[in-house]
Amino acid sequence: MLRAVAHIGIVALTLAPLTSASAQRPRRDTARTTQLDTVVVTAERTSGSIASTAAAVTRISPAEIQRIPHATLADVLKTVPGFTVVDFDGLGFDPQLMTRGFYGGGEAEYVVVMLDGKPINQVHTGRAFWESLPTAAAIEAIEVVRGGSSALYGDAAIGGVINIITRGGSGAPSSGVRIAGGSHGTSHMSAGGSGVGGLSLSLGRDETEGYRVHSERSSSHARIWAAPYQSERGHFGVSYLNQSRRADEPGPVPESVLGVNRTFGDLLFQFDRLVDRNQEIGLDGSRRIGSLATLKWYANTEWRTTTNVRTVALAPGFGDTKHRDARLRRTLGSIQAHLADGLLPIPGEVVAGAEYGVGSVDSRYFLVASGDYDAYASASGGRGELDASADAGRSGGAAFIQYAARPMPRVRFTLGARYDWLDDSFDPVSPSGQTRSDVTHEAFSPKAGVNVRYLDRGTSTGNVYVTAGRSFKAPTLDQLFDVRNLPVPFPPFSIRSSNASLKPQTGTNLEAGIYHSATLSGGIAGSLTASIYQMDMQDEIDFDVATLSYGNIAESRHRGAEVGARIIGPGTVSTYVTYTLQAATAEAGDNAGNQLKAIPRHTLSAGAAFSPIDRVQTGINLTRVGEAFIDDANTRTLPAYTRVDARLGVRISAYEVFGEARNLFGARYNTTGFLDPSGSGTAYYYPAAERVLMIGIRTGATR
Repeated sequence: MLRAVAHIGIVALTLAPLTSASAQRPRRDTARTTQLDTVVVTAERTSGSIASTAAAVTRISPAEIQRIPHATLADVLKTVPGFTVVDFDGLGFDPQLMTRGFYGGGEAEYVVVMLDGKPINQVHTGRAFWESLPTAAAIEAIEVVRGGSSALYGDAAIGGVINIITRGGSGAPSSGVRIAGGSHGTSHMSAGGSGVGGLSLSLGRDETEGYRVHSERSSSHARIWAAPYQSERGHFGVSYLNQSRRADEPGPVPESVLGVNRTFGDLLFQFDRLVDRNQEIGLDGSRRIGSLATLKWYANTEWRTTTNVRTVALAPGFGDTKHRDARLRRTLGSIQAHLADGLLPIPGEVVAGAEYGVGSVDSRYFLVASGDYDAYASASGGRGELDASADAGRSGGAAFIQYAARPMPRVRFTLGARYDWLDDSFDPVSPSGQTRSDVTHEAFSPKAGVNVRYLDRGTSTGNVYVTAGRSFKAPTLDQLFDVRNLPVPFPPFSIRSSNASLKPQTGTNLEAGIYHSATLSGGIAGSLTASIYQMDMQDEIDFDVATLSYGNIAESRHRGAEVGARIIGPGTVSTYVTYTLQAATAEAGDNAGNQLKAIPRHTLSAGAAFSPIDRVQTGINLTRVGEAFIDDANTRTLPAYTRVDARLGVRISAYEVFGEARNLFGARYNTTGFLDPSGSGTAYYYPAAERVLMIGIRTGATR
């Protein structure tokens, strides 16, 4: 801790002159634009305005991030239409995303998360490493594309794509430092800078004692990006990223205990802990080829090690704990070409490219403890004898192309397709006698859309779009080949939840939406976005209680609506409101017609930021999450809840002193829950913390 403070302090002293200089410079408040004509790159893998795309797109600027109280990345995403966030740890450091009725439950991800266009979802689970992403001082923007995007981004882009875009090392110098501390022994330190000699730097560390017993967490990261070559014709960049995370897991809280002790830590989970370390080296570049095309490419290699002690609760008061050591390696590469407008008979743009990736997971499982509470009370928690080990790998390639044509000034057609090929391998080591296997998956993901501008009056614009496509999600390596053994009281007395015969789940998506913006008298600007969608899923991967393993056992229909409105001005006032309807239902089996578990039907988010007096900035956010069922049969519900967050900042010269409150009114609620899979009828919940306070100081643009 002290070493981290010292390192951040050194960076703060180094960047302070630049921070002061940039603070004195007049800066355009990017939050005071309607955002609909803002240029984005994620929606179609090339530059284009939000309003002209045939997809639901949101871009979040640094100024908007600064206005959000207690702004973890999860807090930022809950201001985007279509997202609901589950906090497993109760403080927001372990977020799980729900969008368009898709939820991985902590075992998988239905959203592709990227850092500067490079996927960061982990190779064995597909989950994103949220806790150690770059600080806001290094973030230029966050772009969110909702809905099926497999035609451009491949596997797992069913719910959407999130691209965190960092500041490049060009332009005016920008830097900042943020130090904060508060409830539950929580501390945050970060520093970042860009535009100095072609460099971009981000450092950060978070620590907390946690809201519950046995829930301490810490994470840190350091990232540097340099562009030794930059010119009008292109660039060449190199980056290095170092991340680490340590998290204790207290497990869920039984409903019989919840009303008495919300901070309860179950004895069965007393040894559960995750230690994760990752290093990445990346290269990226771009090159303009005359007036014909622009090439972009990247190559990235990562080395990750994880130690995960995890308990599976097999019945109330009975668990099984294993220690997993894993080494993960992955290399990714991509190249794409953007052909210049005018090369084809109909004006438009063509984006075409290819991707390749290869990854491996070497796992070893060791015994720790198994049995009832008495067995755990006498267990040491140390790593025991080897139980199972195996190697698994995934290699794959993809080719994609998209053509966006403008046959008329107000009409834009989009046609695209992508072909993905994945080859998965399993090589068991221990115990002997197991069979090596290989599994190949293929997927073709087409899409088509049209965007029409129905209004263009200078101060008011409006666009409407319709799009259709096909998306897919391949099973993760853990779902296919995880060798963890689970004890059962019947032959063969040990089973595995993994299933090597799993197929990719696929979905057909139809969506329509609108973008509308207007500038009114008195310096008021407003924008409205809305979308409705339907996606029918086939071969959906779910946990089969009958076999205690994953299987392609589900079919579902995902329908919904997403609405977002924003008003900017007059003066420093900005407000927003979003509403999300997620109507996801099972379409086959005993639960046909039922709402999918854990998915709330209604989510509302609203907020406002303003300066009541000079140098004082206030902000308040409200989140309302509706009821959700915690079982497939829809017999038990998770109650709805409302949470209010607030922020107050006072600017003193180049510094801002601030205070933030998460769950300002101390609402008691649970973020998610489930019924005991053994059939006992016991419900388990993950409680959220009551009021959480933070105070701190920042300079420059850091949050």
